[in-house]
This record gives sequence, structure tokens and C-alpha cells, in this order.
Amino acid sequence: RDRIATSGDDGVIKLVDPIRFSEVGSLSSHIGKISAMAYSREYGVLASGGVDGVPLCWPITGCGSKVVPIYLKDAKSNNMSSIVDVGFIPHRPNLVTLDAGGLFRVWDVRSYKPLQTFSVTNKKAFPLGFAYAACN
Repeated sequence: RDRIATSGDDGVIKLVDPIRFSEVGSLSSHIGKISAMAYSREYGVLASGGVDGVPLCWPITGCGSKVVPIYLKDAKSNNMSSIVDVGFIPHRPNLVTLDAGGLFRVWDVRSYKPLQTFSVTNKKAFPLGFAYAACN
């Protein structure tokens, strides 16, 4: 069954039935505002990030509310800034996270481990988002 995921300043993701327009569950583990979410239908994972600087993956196979989040951690370095965007690379098991300090991380959503980290810094502007573009 399809669900719509919404988030807000309270750190809670609400799952809504788009047919009945009713809340069918909620997911909470963030501390503070959730600023970004993305869903991969192919891998059945909802990703979220917010001001707590912790990217989470929620394996949502049955679209229920009894979902335990997986905290994405990089042993080499933790996020020091708020997560501003998350997104999945189409047809690949990869999640990309971006924090307010310009740190990008690419994660494998099968193992929930980091694959690559790189930084994009601009002293005149804070990063607010990204988009994936496939080049032929």
C-alpha cells in the first residue's frame, strides 16, 4: 500500500494513507527538525536527515509504523552540521547525504556503510540541496 511521509519541526515522520487521508503511523528518532527525506521504492528504504546531523534509514517494507531506524555512521568522521538534503541514486543501492558544511557522503543502503565522502565548500553560500543527473 502506498503511503505519504511528512515531517516537521517535531522530529517525527508521519505516514499518511493517500486514499483515506488519515495518519496510519509515525516514526520518531530524530532530535529536532527533519529537513530532508527521500524514498527508494527499489530498496524499500525511507531516508531522513535533520538538524541533529544524523542521517537515518527506515526499512519500510510493509509501510507500517513499527519500523526501527538504522543510524548511518561513518567511523572516520561524524556529521558536524545539520543534514540539509538526502537523495537516492536511481537504480543503484546508493544514498547521498549533504550537510550544511558542504560534506557529501555516499552510502550503500544494503550494508548502511559509507562508500565515499567529499566536500564542497563555498564561503559565500551554505549548501541547501543537490540533484542527481545521469550523463550519457
